[in-house]
Amino acid sequence: MTLFGLNGALAAVLAWVYGSVAGRLLLRRPVSGTMILAVIAITARSALALWSGSAVIYFLQPELGTICMSLAFLASVRLRRPLVGKLILDYVRLPVVIVKHERVRRCFVRLTVLWA
Repeated sequence: MTLFGLNGALAAVLAWVYGSVAGRLLLRRPVSGTMILAVIAITARSALALWSGSAVIYFLQPELGTICMSLAFLASVRLRRPLVGKLILDYVRLPVVIVKHERVRRCFVRLTVLWA
């Protein structure tokens, strides 16, 4: 921030985050659900800080991050791709038969809404 100001610092943060995702994609490594959520949260935080011109907004991370995550979880339910299912599959290998089962899918939806 000392060298480039708030806008430069925000650009550096976004370049780092999106560069990490691009690097994983280029190396054909999976992008985890946790990483996607982090990208969403940092993008939203940076956009609000840029819009307001205040670094304080950026560093109100716990509250803003929680709101962004809740919205992301709710949006994933609306898009019929519950994030809990994605997160679980990042950490636990489940057979396709189980993942596609209607009761399991409903469980993922309910857990996603609960987490939101």
